[in-house]
Amino acid sequence: MRTPLRRGPRRRTRPTDPQHPSDTRWKRRVRGVLQHLKATGRADRLAPGAWALRGSRHRPEQLLLICQHSGTRVELHLADAHDLLDTLTDVDLICADPPYALARDTTAATSAYNRDASRVVGGYVEIPPEDYLAFTEHWIQAAARALRPGGQLATITGPSITHRVHTAAEDAGLTFVSKIAVYRPFAVYSTRRPAFAHYDLLILCRGPQQQPARVWNPPPQSPRGRTGHLYAQDWWPDIALEHRPGQLRYDNSLPLGLVRRIVRCLTRDPQPDQPRDTVTDPFLGGGTSAIAAFLEGRHFIGADRNPNALRFTAARLRTEHLLPALRQPRLFTP
Repeated sequence: MRTPLRRGPRRRTRPTDPQHPSDTRWKRRVRGVLQHLKATGRADRLAPGAWALRGSRHRPEQLLLICQHSGTRVELHLADAHDLLDTLTDVDLICADPPYALARDTTAATSAYNRDASRVVGGYVEIPPEDYLAFTEHWIQAAARALRPGGQLATITGPSITHRVHTAAEDAGLTFVSKIAVYRPFAVYSTRRPAFAHYDLLILCRGPQQQPARVWNPPPQSPRGRTGHLYAQDWWPDIALEHRPGQLRYDNSLPLGLVRRIVRCLTRDPQPDQPRDTVTDPFLGGGTSAIAAFLEGRHFIGADRNPNALRFTAARLRTEHLLPALRQPRLFTP
């Protein structure tokens, strides 16, 4: 469904569209369009889990998920990471898998992966190594401002760049919480040094680490101590590799199980009498974070500079997760 949405993420000081400066008013316009469709008898043309779209199908600029049976809000924006984060406040969790500056857009990098390149979504935006430090500092400063007190930044990086992200985050005023090594089942072959067989999950928060506002839910898969309590450790060896045989895939996507665990550990479970936590991913990519937040019942706001990332995420969320759930027969009726 196409509808005249606002022209980009709202900025704190200078709205992109002066006539519609707030998300509240923008969403009110979406509701108005839906009500008009219902009044004119055309609402039945909307399939369950439709996307309200600004832009074109080939170059979407903004998407909002319309799902009657879910209280979860999903927003996707065609935007730079810094530009999106600079519009947000009071975010509970920023879950980011930024580019690694490994020249993945070159032929040599592409040939290192044993996969059919024709089944990989194009348009991945890489960062030149010489620009990586300034790029990292720029988006992390915006991330630090976007978090609520006690909100957390979780970045998934490779061992070669974790130190840059860590330093930039602490320089931006964030507080170190933990660094977790996550086993990576598929490590790219290396001839001159050991292959990187783990991700670095770096967690920092806004404000003191011990503050009550910071959420930490230990993974139930953690070992237990002598008292029987969960003994969470900084080593996650049990994340399963996600396979998509014969299916379209994004150039660089994290396992869904990893991102769902991050969301569960660092945000609150939905409660009927409380607003839902919001997860933000400024590097949307293949949309794994959007799917994880949706499945865990959290609101989601994501962005990417690649329009194909928005298209792939929208299609993947709707066809692979939302529609199959809606098609399941009800075993019990109220």
